[in-house]
Amino acid sequence: MKTQVFKRIISAVMAAVVSAGMLSAQELTAFADSGAETQLPAFETDLTEHFGAVMEEEGVEYGTDGATAGDYTYTVSNGTATITDYTGSATNLVIPSTLGGYRVTTIGYYAFAYCASLTSITIPDSVTSIGYSAFDYCESLTSITIPDSVTSIGDGAFEHCKSLTSITIPDSVTSIGGRAFYDCTSLTSITIPDSVTSIEDGTFEDCTSLTSITIPDSVTSIGNDAFEDCTSLTYPPNHPAS
Repeated sequence: MKTQVFKRIISAVMAAVVSAGMLSAQELTAFADSGAETQLPAFETDLTEHFGAVMEEEGVEYGTDGATAGDYTYTVSNGTATITDYTGSATNLVIPSTLGGYRVTTIGYYAFAYCASLTSITIPDSVTSIGYSAFDYCESLTSITIPDSVTSIGDGAFEHCKSLTSITIPDSVTSIGGRAFYDCTSLTSITIPDSVTSIEDGTFEDCTSLTSITIPDSVTSIGNDAFEDCTSLTYPPNHPAS
């Protein structure tokens, strides 16, 4: 496990080096082909032992995809945590505001995707961003509380949440990604706050039960298929940007 962690760290460092232009891809390949990696075992041991000691002190375990605390897997960047996975089976879940002593600010890509048991979720007010497909295919989810700390809802964040009947988007949200509520077939109404300026492609596509949507004057553009196959909704909505 430690070797896998080490290789992931080295891979990330190498990618950053290439991205920054410090080495070309050809030079990096030459480095790998040279067998230089065989000179690194002592460094690997020191590195993984250090990280292991730090994580044991914080009361968490580590694996190839980040630290774990209870049913949560998370990564840490700039002193804050991003939840990357949830393995629990709760039905009514209150997401913690801290993990391993780090403030949770992001719900990461697919973090809660396919959590079939979830019926309600409360997101803590430490969170500012809900990532790509974070709750994709949570088909039993009927309600979710989004705090006014959240500023962005990623592409496909609640895609295929077929039992979700309503959701309140707080005034803090400035960005709602494409297909964010795609195929939420039980969603009946939604109000978009006036902090939002655009509705992206397919945001509410296939929301077949949607009968009411409030679009503020702040919205200046509505993307392709944003309300496609919303068969219960008068289309396009009565808004100048439609």
